[in-house]
Amino acid sequence: MIAVMSQELSFPGFLHGSFTALDRGARKLGKEWAKLYLKGGRLPAPMTEIVPRGTVVLTADVSDFERLDASPRWRLYFVRRLRSAALGALPDEEWDAFLIAFDAACLKSSWGALDAAIGHVPPNGLQIVSARIRAVCSFWGGLDTVRYLDSARRVVSLSELLAAEFSGLLQMWSDSEVTTEDIPSALSRALEQAKLAQKDEVAARLARQLANVSSMSANIEQKGKLGDESWLRNWLSTLDDERLESLRAGDQAALRRELHKLAEASAP
Repeated sequence: MIAVMSQELSFPGFLHGSFTALDRGARKLGKEWAKLYLKGGRLPAPMTEIVPRGTVVLTADVSDFERLDASPRWRLYFVRRLRSAALGALPDEEWDAFLIAFDAACLKSSWGALDAAIGHVPPNGLQIVSARIRAVCSFWGGLDTVRYLDSARRVVSLSELLAAEFSGLLQMWSDSEVTTEDIPSALSRALEQAKLAQKDEVAARLARQLANVSSMSANIEQKGKLGDESWLRNWLSTLDDERLESLRAGDQAALRRELHKLAEASAP
């Protein structure tokens, strides 16, 4: 089971402010982090400040309807903007090593772990998704003291946010109804089920999930074939283990990308 600890929530100052100020700050800070990394392969441990209980945290660019307002807000998605800014200030040959270091460092903080989880930055294979979810759950007590404005601009609890963000994982690997009452346990069970599943079971569950995603996606062509579980299962049997493994976590964006590729390949 995933251990859930209780702690006070604190975020770094570079996540709080007006959109304009944070955008400018992220670009500057990204260059500083890149410079520090090039000097010694290290990343700083930023100073943090307490996020008051009940605060509404903006989770994604599309959730930020106040971005043109001067109002200071907590904007979690600036973790990703800082990541991109630092990457842009590095030589291409340093990218892979920097991303490994940055993403590993993020999982050691509440703010970094949550943004990594809900940001779904590829790759989103089972091992990476598992590490992100477990990191978030280790900070659950603190993260659950605030509320979140999700990508649909709804104010939601941490449980509601994670249930929506990992709906694909839960739908694929939960054999009973999932409620938001105990999302850490539900996610833990789904991850374990996914980890232990053999290739045939993975293909069967993936085929069902792909068919569901196809039926709900208005912009996917060739729906007849892409909604047919038998056809999808046969197609999945042709994939190598690495590609199949990349879909095991049921990441919705990854599944939609596969469906679009299939639709294009099947087009007359």
